[in-house]
Amino acid sequence: EHDIEVVGFRNHGHSIATRYETFVVRNSSKLKQQVVNSPVQHRQFFQEASFSLSTSDVILLKCHYDTTKRRFSTVTGPEPKRQEMCNQYLVFYPDAVGQNWGTCSYSKTCKVK
Repeated sequence: EHDIEVVGFRNHGHSIATRYETFVVRNSSKLKQQVVNSPVQHRQFFQEASFSLSTSDVILLKCHYDTTKRRFSTVTGPEPKRQEMCNQYLVFYPDAVGQNWGTCSYSKTCKVK
C-alpha cells in the first residue's frame, strides 16, 4: 500500500450547507477517525489538515444541510439557488499518479461495512 499525506482541504456547498464531516474508513469495517469537522463559512478557503491515506482507505464525506426555510425540493446540482453540492478537495503529497486510487460519489454505491 502507498500512503499519501493530506495537508489541506477545501469544502464546497451552496446556501443550505451547514457543516461537513470527513471520516477515514480503514480495513473496510471501522471508522478510523474523524479527520475534518468544518463549518460551512470556511468552505471557499483551503484549510490545514494532517492525516494519512492508503489505497485501501475509504473517505466518507458527510454534509449537513438545513432546508427548513425552503418551500421546494432541493436536488444535487450546480445551480446555487435551488440545488446543492457536497464536494471536498484535498491537498496531498506525494504525487499519487499510477497508484490504484478509486472514486465514489452519490451516483455510485460505496460498500463500507
